[in-house]
Amino acid sequence: MDDKILYRMKDIVDEMNLPRSTITDWLSDFHMYIPIQRNGSRKLYKRETINVLRAIHEYRTMEIDKQEIMYRLKERFPIVLDDEDDREAVIKHLDHIHSTDQAHPDLMNFMRLQATTVRDLQKEQIKLNEVLEEQEKTINSLTNEQGNYTANMNTLENRIKQMEDKHSREYQSLKNELETEKNKTWLQKLLGK
Repeated sequence: MDDKILYRMKDIVDEMNLPRSTITDWLSDFHMYIPIQRNGSRKLYKRETINVLRAIHEYRTMEIDKQEIMYRLKERFPIVLDDEDDREAVIKHLDHIHSTDQAHPDLMNFMRLQATTVRDLQKEQIKLNEVLEEQEKTINSLTNEQGNYTANMNTLENRIKQMEDKHSREYQSLKNELETEKNKTWLQKLLGK
């Protein structure tokens, strides 16, 4: 990209490869570092805007809070407010925030550690929830399989019972036939009656 070219919001979003809402939020939050040129009601952005947004992205990736990002940007980029009084007020405000942070470094470090711990715990909670979901799916799958096995066992038991009943009837029938044959006289047996 050429330094003399002005960029539309769409161009910046394409260049940064980040969601438009994120870019819009950063442009609003860190407006004092964003050089803008107006073309009627339309805002156009200078090349420096991309550099500022990349720095913000780098700091956000490092999980640095907004106030600290503002202070760090002050060290790397000029404040581009039109009114000199506004620029001085912003610089004083940023210096005050930073000096307050530096005046209580133990507290700030503790708070950062707490924030990191909370973030880590949230990540662990998400992982645990994912594991629990997988376990629930496995339990549901095993429950379904057990239901299928139970149904199959019931079917097999019914078939065995039917076969036992059939064989019992056949056995009883043969037993009755043998009893009848046994009770016949030898003449009846010979004549086949």
